[in-house]
Amino acid sequence: MFGWFSAFLWSLTEWQHYQLVLQLDQRLSNPPADLLGLFGLLFLRNLWLLALPTLLSCWLARRGQPRWAAAVAVSSWLALLGFLGLDLACQKMLGTHIMPFLWFGVDVLNSPPGEGMKFAGGGAAIALPVVFTVLGLLVLVLSVARVSSLLAESLRYRLLVALYPASLLLAVMLPLLFSDPYLIARTYLHLPTRHPELRWLALQSWSAVHPRPVALISVLPRPGAGQQAGVVLSNLGGELDLAGWSLVTRAGNTQNLQGRLPAGESLSVPMKLAESEDVVTLLQGQRMIDQVQYRPEQVETGIPIAFLDPRLGTPFLRRLQDRAKPELERLGPALQRPPELRTRITPQGKPVHVVLLLLESWRFNSVGPTETPRLWKWMQRGLVLEQHYSGSNTSHLGMYSLLYARNPIFYKRDLAHHAPPLFNQILRNAGYDCRLMAGSAFRGWKWLERFLSQPTFDEMWVNPPDKTGWEYWIQSDHEMVSSLPERLRTAERPQFIFCFPQSTHFPYAYPPDFALREPSLTTVGLQDFTLADPVLVKNRYANSVAYLEAEIDSMLSRLDLENTVIIVTGDHGESFWEDTTLAHGTRASEIQCRVPCFILGRGVQPGRISTATCHMDLLPTALHLVTGQDVSVPESQGRDLLAGKLEDEVLIAPLRSVPPYQLVLIHEGLKLQLNVVQERFPRMRPDLGPDPGGAHVEAVGFLNSLGEIQWGWAPPEDRLDGWLGALEREFKRLQGK
Repeated sequence: MFGWFSAFLWSLTEWQHYQLVLQLDQRLSNPPADLLGLFGLLFLRNLWLLALPTLLSCWLARRGQPRWAAAVAVSSWLALLGFLGLDLACQKMLGTHIMPFLWFGVDVLNSPPGEGMKFAGGGAAIALPVVFTVLGLLVLVLSVARVSSLLAESLRYRLLVALYPASLLLAVMLPLLFSDPYLIARTYLHLPTRHPELRWLALQSWSAVHPRPVALISVLPRPGAGQQAGVVLSNLGGELDLAGWSLVTRAGNTQNLQGRLPAGESLSVPMKLAESEDVVTLLQGQRMIDQVQYRPEQVETGIPIAFLDPRLGTPFLRRLQDRAKPELERLGPALQRPPELRTRITPQGKPVHVVLLLLESWRFNSVGPTETPRLWKWMQRGLVLEQHYSGSNTSHLGMYSLLYARNPIFYKRDLAHHAPPLFNQILRNAGYDCRLMAGSAFRGWKWLERFLSQPTFDEMWVNPPDKTGWEYWIQSDHEMVSSLPERLRTAERPQFIFCFPQSTHFPYAYPPDFALREPSLTTVGLQDFTLADPVLVKNRYANSVAYLEAEIDSMLSRLDLENTVIIVTGDHGESFWEDTTLAHGTRASEIQCRVPCFILGRGVQPGRISTATCHMDLLPTALHLVTGQDVSVPESQGRDLLAGKLEDEVLIAPLRSVPPYQLVLIHEGLKLQLNVVQERFPRMRPDLGPDPGGAHVEAVGFLNSLGEIQWGWAPPEDRLDGWLGALEREFKRLQGK
């Protein structure tokens, strides 16, 4: 009874979270059935998690071991409910499950006092949710135990034994009541499982029970003279009666549909589309079927954007996987020992200083003529990378992709062998001094001290050890950024400086003079951020960006740009619920992976690159500016952005806390998720040597802007060759070819 009621009550507590992420008020086509199906799914999951300790406890009790039975039951239930409680708290605060943050907590505990805690906003930010969860669990366990005991006294034993398996059978049947394809797909997507094949099997099973026509939308190319823009609606299921259906843009432009659309046919729908990023919503009456987001470059090229259909797209992925198999299977050996350094450069004329200015959590949409006017003016004087991605969505992997110019999938491999960054190796061999300037020493944090330390850098400027809190970021950022021009002016040798200010990291620090956007959040506990109006959080972040903008503007005005190359970018993005989460390191979404980037200095011609670029490209590009000629760096996966026409593709590796590793191939505006499955993973201790074994890569599916897999959707068949070429090129780069 205790196990049964625990599963039931915990399903109720999760209801609020799933109601939010699934947008149930707008998604339900058959409310009673869909609500029962969703609750049954949650209840079934919790019942199965409690099934083993419950059955073991019953067996011990029948064997005459009541104390052991009670110990097993209570300890198992407390452990499970504790995990679910923290998971629910994490869902409510950050919009995601707790698994990625368990490793974050381990890193915090393993780091020196204060060194890791500051990244979470201080000890109270983590301690309070844990304390409230523990207290809530004690009250829940005592209450449920008492109610279960009272009920058990009034019910027959055989009835109690039958109740549990009967509830399991009922919970298995309830999900079959789902009638909305969007709801079932989103539900399985948000369940905390890392096995996408289980979700896919569930969706296929549902599709067999509930056949339903689903639509595809693609944005037409931008119109020329006398043409009108619009969308194409393709019917990929049974015949559609379009009476009462409509398409609506975020700007309020509406196009009503009518008539019937046979299976397999398409309908061109003329309507006004925005010149900037916009959202198109498909409605059936007042009920939203789905909505898709598009960008201007997708309008120009006619890239398709799909409404979700769990039965589509698998042939495309299967053919892509089969044809690219030879290249994909060669990845295994590349995951072992790092390559030997072969690149040598000779600076042209008087050597220029090279500065990497890396801003924490810098959102790609936080820069513009109105958001950061002073920085925007500087950007017009340099090379702007309009579609630039960090190598990942978290700091340590983003910094690695920048300094090593390698894909973050090699992070553990390179650091296990203490391989220094390529930036440092190549420039030091060319006569440069290497300096690190940061607001933290990163001791004991994600192995960062293995490359953000001496002797990797000849000189380090970091906050004193006793000043580790986020409160010191304002002062340290001012000191390091403002001192850059003088350090370069007085240097006797060419300098490579990696400067890493942190004020824009959570909880977003700025002096009182920069409280420019009000109202903004004034308290900095994690729970304060998660419960606050997102506008208050965004204003606080914007104020911290404005502070660093002023510091960078002052520094650039005093910098000798005829003697310097400076690259300004971010380590990753930051989400304020745009992808249903808060902060970063959780999703392969556009807002978490994409960052601003621009280059100024000697040899840099003003201009813009609109194709996709990433951090790995910045080393070959910087070497081109140093040497005055094209530079090939076979040890990296980067491309020289000044060498000519670029393919519109990059391969990044968003953070994944547990295997398999995740890669995302971005090609012509679309994102394909790839899972890298190794038979054995490289050991963390270099003295043990590398593990043998290969790796294989699975093409999982295409992502939307939220970082969610559009299950079963794929581009048109005529784009298969383009994707195959992009996949082969990027994997050859991974292999050092």
